[in-house]
Amino acid sequence: MNRKAQTSMILIVLLIIIFAALGAILLSLARTVTQEDYMDLYVNNLMLSLMKTDTGYSDANCKLISDSVACAFILPDWRCGGSGMTCLELSNQSLSEYMDAFEIISRNYRYLFTVETRGFIARTGFEQGEGMKLSFGDTSLEGYKGKMRTANYVIQKTLSGNQYNLMVRLYLARKS
Repeated sequence: MNRKAQTSMILIVLLIIIFAALGAILLSLARTVTQEDYMDLYVNNLMLSLMKTDTGYSDANCKLISDSVACAFILPDWRCGGSGMTCLELSNQSLSEYMDAFEIISRNYRYLFTVETRGFIARTGFEQGEGMKLSFGDTSLEGYKGKMRTANYVIQKTLSGNQYNLMVRLYLARKS
């Protein structure tokens, strides 16, 4: 007896059942991204994009925005590229421009970008022993009690055997 056709038909039915079950499992695992999830992704990706933006300098202390921010706290008088702006000037200029650009891109949100030291006292370009904090954007967000998104980023640098940690935050809140 030749049952080749029946065996092929049974295998085809089994494959259809397997693919249907696999499709049902994949559809049950899929979920839609809510507005809340999207905003969390947006603010975190905005922070990462900002920190990894190239400044145009090849100097290790000034290559990325994150490098220039760290340099602004550790060596604020360092000249980028040997004769360019100081790290502090580059950080102030770059971050101010980006905060202004964020405001233009989305007029429905308020942004605040802050950088603080963790475990050491930064020196400004003028005086030693004085703490320093950089803030750009809408400073009223720092004490804001309403609904707000925050992205955190830590910059860690080692210089002359000393470890330096900076806490970077990007706040985002809907305009009233």
